[in-house]
Amino acid sequence: MLFTRDSDLLTEASRRLRDGQPLVGLVYARQLHVTIGQCVRDLELIATVGEPDDLAGRVHHLPFRRWHSGGSDAIRANERHGTLPLGQ
Repeated sequence: MLFTRDSDLLTEASRRLRDGQPLVGLVYARQLHVTIGQCVRDLELIATVGEPDDLAGRVHHLPFRRWHSGGSDAIRANERHGTLPLGQ
C-alpha cells in the first residue's frame, strides 16, 4: 500500500488502473480536506484490520466516514469513489 496526499500520484494511479497495469494499492487524502490526525487514525485502521488483498489494485480515499449503529462503531469507505469497507 502507498499513502499519498499528492494529486499527481492519484492521477498516475488512475492511469495505471485504466491501462490494466498492476497497482499495489493507493490510499489518497486531499491535503486541504483531511487532517493529519484523521489520516493517521484511518491508516492505523487499515493496518490493523486490512488485508493486502483489500487494497491491491484499487485507489481508496480518506477519510473513511464513521457512523454509529446498534451500539457499535463501524467504518464505511467513501462510496462516491467506489471503495468498500475493509473486509468486505
